[in-house]
Amino acid sequence: MFNDTYVMTSQTNAVVPLRKQGIAWGSDIGQKFKNPPPSNNVRVIPDFEDEDFVVWMRVAGLPTFKKLWRIIDVDLEGNYTVQIQNNYPVDSFGGKKYLVLSETSWLGGKNIFLGWAYIAVGCLCLVQALAFFIKHKVSGRALGDTKYLAWNK
Repeated sequence: MFNDTYVMTSQTNAVVPLRKQGIAWGSDIGQKFKNPPPSNNVRVIPDFEDEDFVVWMRVAGLPTFKKLWRIIDVDLEGNYTVQIQNNYPVDSFGGKKYLVLSETSWLGGKNIFLGWAYIAVGCLCLVQALAFFIKHKVSGRALGDTKYLAWNK
């Protein structure tokens, strides 16, 4: 099913090990994607718990997306060569394929927009809280004061 192949080699022609285990979310493997009970019906997909299949079936939120293919557990230094065997054509529907090497941490990937968005929203909330605090101290009202209710006017 997923028949594009990639081989990454170093300058000394040593093959870089690419780990497949751990590319899918644990909740997807544990809950969403389970193999059906055996039957005599024809199965197009041999293994619903295959991590490549699970990652590919996770719905993307936008029309352009990235899917995790493998994990490199070794530190890369120097120049490397990637040999790609492209077996799945995407020209018929105008698709494109890219190979992206990225590093992540426990905070996530290299997209800094989300971090700055959290900081901006946090600052905005802080400014609003400060404004409401000042308004409350300047022109506060007693708790349970009913003179501001519409039917008392």
